[in-house]
Amino acid sequence: MRAFNNPIADFQRLNTVYKTDITDYLHPSYYLTLDYPSPTTNQHAEICRWIVEMISEQEGVKYSGKPTDINRFGKFLSNKLFETLKNDVRDLDPEDRLYVENYCYFLDCRARIYNGTYVTYLLYTDVYNRQNGDASSTYWFSYDLANHQRITNDRLFQADKTEQVEELLFDAMLHDRKYNQERELKTTAEVRECVMGWSNRDFRLPEAWLSEEGVGFSFQPYAISCGADGAFHFVIPYDKIKPYLTPSAQKALHI
Repeated sequence: MRAFNNPIADFQRLNTVYKTDITDYLHPSYYLTLDYPSPTTNQHAEICRWIVEMISEQEGVKYSGKPTDINRFGKFLSNKLFETLKNDVRDLDPEDRLYVENYCYFLDCRARIYNGTYVTYLLYTDVYNRQNGDASSTYWFSYDLANHQRITNDRLFQADKTEQVEELLFDAMLHDRKYNQERELKTTAEVRECVMGWSNRDFRLPEAWLSEEGVGFSFQPYAISCGADGAFHFVIPYDKIKPYLTPSAQKALHI
């Protein structure tokens, strides 16, 4: 817990709150926690650029400022949200104003691994207001520092090995207490059927991310279970998934 509450080595943390008054009934707050590499860190500019691109894509905004100016980027994010809220409530009926009071937005983006080969971030977002309660999402992202690109499934796995990777993921789900304690599924085939039955569509492998122990996959709330269960994260050890990685991925990961 202590390691998570403090930035990892070679990283700094912006932790701030932006507030504004949009109307006499709407006073939103934007809570931002954002880890970024220290100026002396190798690949400082490249990691900052990727962080800005990753968050901008996730938030649906376009940032044209200097990526290394994290304070300016944070202010930009809050201003974009406040502009959106201002437009949304412009024609709001008086009886609906109660539901947008105490509006709070949380964006928490923390570096979890940096080893010179790749960097992995955890991005958590949450919205709270009286109308919708809270609606959270949790995402993991990894960036390949050697090849200067985000790590994606098509770059990580051999093209003809998707089914084998899926089978490993279903096996991890089968043995995960949080996911399978009440379901009591017995086989990976039952896990696949359960997942597809819940989503009512064909299974699609989530985008992978890298941890120290192995390759991770995440599912957002409601994706494979009820919203109260929150997000699910499963990690497949490197020794199990190595046969299905591309040669370039194995070389980059030194496995």
